[in-house]
Amino acid sequence: MRGLRTLTIFAATLAAPTAWAAQGASSQEAFYRCKDPKGQTLYGDSMPIGCQGRDTEVLNMKGTVLRVIEGDLTRTTRIAREATENQQRQENEQRAQHDRMLLETYLSVEDIERLRDQRIDMLVAQSRVTEQTIANMRERQSRLEGQVSR
Repeated sequence: MRGLRTLTIFAATLAAPTAWAAQGASSQEAFYRCKDPKGQTLYGDSMPIGCQGRDTEVLNMKGTVLRVIEGDLTRTTRIAREATENQQRQENEQRAQHDRMLLETYLSVEDIERLRDQRIDMLVAQSRVTEQTIANMRERQSRLEGQVSR
């Protein structure tokens, strides 16, 4: 009988710090605060129904904000911002990779500019040839239309 009583006291002694720690943790997060769609501030010792899907601050007993529970709108905005930042980062990485490739392929900036100028000259020449071909085709078309009308 005495052994059972000692065991009960020992178990209670072990359970007391655990219960105190749990109580301390719950006392750390004592209140919830948010603003409803009308701009009215809602408080509660558990999350108020009006706070569902809205940014909610978790306060301690002194009123200090311990953390913020992110609402739907904030989460959506954050996800969109992160996606935009990620896309910009990828574009910057691709641009940097392209620049590195150019620098590894050519010895100097002058080589790149010379090649660019040669390609521009080639495209201008191709454009002139195409314009001349179009003019010749139109002339031929008008001759054929004249023959057909006769």
